[in-house]
Amino acid sequence: MIVTVNCPQCNNDSKMSLLTGGFQGAFRCWKCKNYFYLDIAEGKVTICNPITEAEFAEHLALDKLKKKFQKTEDEAS
Repeated sequence: MIVTVNCPQCNNDSKMSLLTGGFQGAFRCWKCKNYFYLDIAEGKVTICNPITEAEFAEHLALDKLKKKFQKTEDEAS
């Protein structure tokens, strides 16, 4: 599913490819390089709040940990 995200800072559209209709996490506009927290439900952006570069890095680190633990749970099954 392709979702269009409109940047509230520069009003530019970005496209995201999602396996499901939902997403929660960090996003960076490709044009103005500002950071945002996105919440996408059923293919529509419901939240797009600006965040700092440090918060962006924190979101990425948390996502990496989630994926790591998900892999170990899958391997244990």
